[in-house]
Amino acid sequence: MFDKLLAAVMSRLGITSFEKKDGKYALTEEQRNALVKMYNEDFVNKFEKDLSGMSDDHGLENALDYKNKLEALQAKYDAYKKSAEEQVRNLTELVDTLSEYPEQVYFPENG
Repeated sequence: MFDKLLAAVMSRLGITSFEKKDGKYALTEEQRNALVKMYNEDFVNKFEKDLSGMSDDHGLENALDYKNKLEALQAKYDAYKKSAEEQVRNLTELVDTLSEYPEQVYFPENG
C-alpha cells in the first residue's frame, strides 16, 4: 500500500528517487515544504516516518513502476479530455452556424 502512496508523492513532486540521510530515505527540505503545502503537516510527518522505515530499494522500484503507470494513465486522460473538448468546440460551432439559418419546417404531402 505504501508503494502506491510513494508513487503518488513522487509523481506530485516530479522526482524518481529520494535522497538518503544516515542510510535512510528522507525528504529534502524543499520536498517537505512542497508536501506540507499540498497536503498538511500531519500527513508529511507520517509519510516521512514510513519513508525512513523503507529498508531497501525494492519498495522504491515498485513505487517507480506505479508512478510510471500513473503517469501513463494521466496522459491517456489528458488526451481523452483534449479530444472531448475539441468535440464540444466543433458541436458548438455547428450549432452556432445552424442558428444563423432560418428554421425550416417540413410539411408532408397529402396523398
